[in-house]
Amino acid sequence: MKHTLYARFPASATVVAAVRELHGVGAETLIHDRDLESGKLEMPETDALPRLVKGALLGGVLGPLSAVIIFLIADTPIVAPAVLLAAILGAACCALGGMIIGSAAPDPTLQLLADSAGPGDLIITVVLPHLQAEARAVAIVHAHDGTTAKRGMVVNGTLDSGGVAPTATLPH
Repeated sequence: MKHTLYARFPASATVVAAVRELHGVGAETLIHDRDLESGKLEMPETDALPRLVKGALLGGVLGPLSAVIIFLIADTPIVAPAVLLAAILGAACCALGGMIIGSAAPDPTLQLLADSAGPGDLIITVVLPHLQAEARAVAIVHAHDGTTAKRGMVVNGTLDSGGVAPTATLPH
């Protein structure tokens, strides 16, 4: 399973050296400027997967609930296969809708880094082949004066303390 990490660098000269080293540990990288255009983001950089899961859960609950309500309103006996079908269809439809909507929005961690970037700062997405490469990638980024944050570390619009250190310096 691949792991995604975001990094912010104060100058483009340090990014080139960092990217070379990151490629040496098997990482894939994508460099952004401060303006994220969702049409140019790769799928791991969007909010698609979390929205797909939320949509599936929501549809899995609301589908059978709506089927039961319809049976009660129609004053007919509740048919278990129909409720099960409603759960499956609800989960599938809401998951698809969530994924489509989420693919148009950047990952919240990536968006926070981009919003807090100053003039000349660059943001890179680092996709690692395995979790063991993460510590080495973080060390490389920090050695080149970069700041890192893990994907999914935004809680209520700020980076959670569980992000990869040093995160205290992120917002300018």
